Amino acid sequence: MSGSRPAHHAVQAIAVVATILLVATACTNDTDEPPAEHSPPPPELVHSHVWSTEPGTDLFSREAELIRASIEGAEMTYRFGIDNSFPGYSEAVGGPRETTDDHFDRGAAWNSPIDVRQRPVTLYRHLVDLEVDHDRITANVCSYQLFAEGDNTLFNPLSRATRVELLLAPGGNYGAAGTPDSDPATSDPDAQNPPGWNVFGDWRIQTLRLIPVSPDHTIPESCLPWWSSRFPEFEHRTELNILNAPDGWTPPTQPVALQYPEWIGPTENQ
Repeated sequence: MSGSRPAHHAVQAIAVVATILLVATACTNDTDEPPAEHSPPPPELVHSHVWSTEPGTDLFSREAELIRASIEGAEMTYRFGIDNSFPGYSEAVGGPRETTDDHFDRGAAWNSPIDVRQRPVTLYRHLVDLEVDHDRITANVCSYQLFAEGDNTLFNPLSRATRVELLLAPGGNYGAAGTPDSDPATSDPDAQNPPGWNVFGDWRIQTLRLIPVSPDHTIPESCLPWWSSRFPEFEHRTELNILNAPDGWTPPTQPVALQYPEWIGPTENQ
C-alpha cells in the first residue's frame, strides 16, 4: 500500500495540472478579440475628375473641397452605389434612400448603381458662384465629359450645371481643408481616390441637383466663359444659356486624364 501512494499522488497532480490548463485555455479564448475585419478594396476607377475654378476662388479652400467631394461622391454613387462612395457621403446626404426630390438627382443617394457600363471617361468640372455664409455653402459646378472611345451623346449641347448646397450640423466642427495638390501634371504617391477619410465631417449636403434646361430654369451665366474657352466654335443660345455644337461636329475622345486635384491627405478636421 505504501508503495502505491506516490503513484496515486502523481496521478492526482497530473489531473490538477490538466484542469488548470483547460481552464486557462478557456479563459484565454473567452477574452481573445475576434480577428479584425478587413475592408474591401475601393472599386477600380475608370473615370477621373479635372477641376478648375473662376478667378478669385481658391480650389483648395475648405469650402471648395466640400463642393468637390459632394460632386465626386455623387459620381461614385452613380457608378458603384452609396456604400462604395466617399467615406461620410451617405451620412452627408441622409442616405441611402431610393426616393428622389427637387434637391437631389436621381441615384445620388441610392444603394444600387445606375451607371453600370463603366466607360473610361474624364469629367471636367468648373466651380463657379461659390458663396459662404457662416454655416452655409453654395456653388454651381459646370461640366462636360470626354470618353476614351465611342459616342458621346451627352456632349451637345453644353448645358450640364449642378447646384450644390451644404449646411454645417448644429454645433459641428467647420473643419480645415486637406493637403493641396501642387502639381496637376504628376500623381502624388500619397494620393487616394476615393479618399480614405471622411472629407465631409459635420457638413450635410442639402442640394445636389442638375439644373434642368428649360425656360423655367436658368443655367448659370458664369458657366458660359469656361465652356466658350474650351469650345469657341460652339454657338451661344441666349434664351437658355447653353452652347450648341456646329453642324457635323463630332466630340473628341481622349485617354482618361490624371485626377486633379488628387485627394492627398486629411488634416486635423478628419
